[in-house]
Amino acid sequence: MESFGEVSILLDQPSPCSIVTATEVQVGILQPDALKGLDSVTSALMLQTAQPTYGKLSQEEINKEYIRQERHKEWDHIKKRVLSDALLYNGIQQGNGKWTFTRGGGRRSVDKSSPFQ
Repeated sequence: MESFGEVSILLDQPSPCSIVTATEVQVGILQPDALKGLDSVTSALMLQTAQPTYGKLSQEEINKEYIRQERHKEWDHIKKRVLSDALLYNGIQQGNGKWTFTRGGGRRSVDKSSPFQ
């Protein structure tokens, strides 16, 4: 539910950005004439509320931000893998309740149908 490019149309300037998505998105396109035909109050409000993103950044700054985001994703992947390995080593399996134990001699679990356990 975000928009981009409308400020460039309202200011009659070339758009300083393009969009690349990691997942599939649905888009709607407004023709430039529709935005240019807005009344002056609506146009002024759109310009006031527009949030600039990377319009004033150099290509080097954009590259650094991209690298920072990729490193963050890589770090998250490493953390999840280490946590998963630690849980597996300690016999903890996702979705098997806290009484399941598999390290050192096979799998034991509580029989939930027995009232004596």
